[in-house]
Amino acid sequence: GYTMREFGFTRTQGSLYTCQNEDMANLFSAINELKALPWFPSSVRDIRAFRIEQWSDFTSLVKS
Repeated sequence: GYTMREFGFTRTQGSLYTCQNEDMANLFSAINELKALPWFPSSVRDIRAFRIEQWSDFTSLVKS
């Protein structure tokens, strides 16, 4: 989590991290920092990035 926070990412749910910064260079920098951690590359099963166009939060609807 610390490395991701350094680049403006917040843990949204499980292993999903989001960031308001849309600059792809920021994403690549975060990935490079993670890659430099000795334990990280061997623990990665799958890593993907995608752009969220709209973030519709239905949590309150479901919980009410």
